[in-house]
Amino acid sequence: EKYTQELTEYCTENNLTDVYILGHSMGGYIALCYAMKHPENINSIMTLGTKFDWTEEQALKESKMLNPEAILEKVPQYAQLLEKQHGSKWKQLLPAIADLMIDLGKNPPLKDHLASIHTPVQIMVGDKDNMVTLEESAHVYRSLPNAKLAVLPETKHPMDKVRPNLLLNLIKDFWNLS
Repeated sequence: EKYTQELTEYCTENNLTDVYILGHSMGGYIALCYAMKHPENINSIMTLGTKFDWTEEQALKESKMLNPEAILEKVPQYAQLLEKQHGSKWKQLLPAIADLMIDLGKNPPLKDHLASIHTPVQIMVGDKDNMVTLEESAHVYRSLPNAKLAVLPETKHPMDKVRPNLLLNLIKDFWNLS
């Protein structure tokens, strides 16, 4: 909800009324929440690797993998990557993300509201994504009245694992760019 509010404020402050959004992971979820509340401002949305199937049990399981001390001890290279990507406060960021995931599990804002989003949407998921299932992505695709589905071959969840040319071609196709 806070991220959706921040996106709303940003669009309002910058007079953005014909917005095209490419949202990776949680960014796609936020884009759809924004479209639900402000459909008049959105031209279209592309989501990539967006987790849609939030349950409290699943969120608790996922959130346990966001323990900074365990990551430092067991996967120090990943800890270094997190620090490089998110700065020195990455250790504070992970528990906040865990709390967000648990809140989403308790009260997923998109649940039972997808049919009300008439904005053109392309749901994209990697076939090797270990966080997002093809099934949940296909379910959301079928639930949205104006959607397309793209499955990226040999593609994992992290954005740095997505082949840029593959993504660029999908973007060009969906947004009719040359």
